[in-house]
Amino acid sequence: MQFALRRLHTSMRELATGFAAKADEFADVVKMGRTQLQDAVPMTLDQEFGTYEIMLGEDADRLLEAAALSTRSISAAPQSAPASTPTPATPNSHAGTCGTLPAFP
Repeated sequence: MQFALRRLHTSMRELATGFAAKADEFADVVKMGRTQLQDAVPMTLDQEFGTYEIMLGEDADRLLEAAALSTRSISAAPQSAPASTPTPATPNSHAGTCGTLPAFP
């Protein structure tokens, strides 16, 4: 799971960098921006691509925060259930799929 989160984080950062490049490339292109129930206002593609870049960057940061929280909660959980606690098995669980996750740097 941690490997997948690292890959996703890296991909999100690369995509954000791509949007930043597009913002520079299309800085002079004007378009009509619209939001629900509001008048159309002119905006540049630079503004739109820049917004995508910011949103992806913030979401990538949130991904790291969530990964750190999930790693902390997993490591804080008991390693085995008490003997009196039944552990349910589901049709989707397979042997060897449950284990500890490596620490996220």
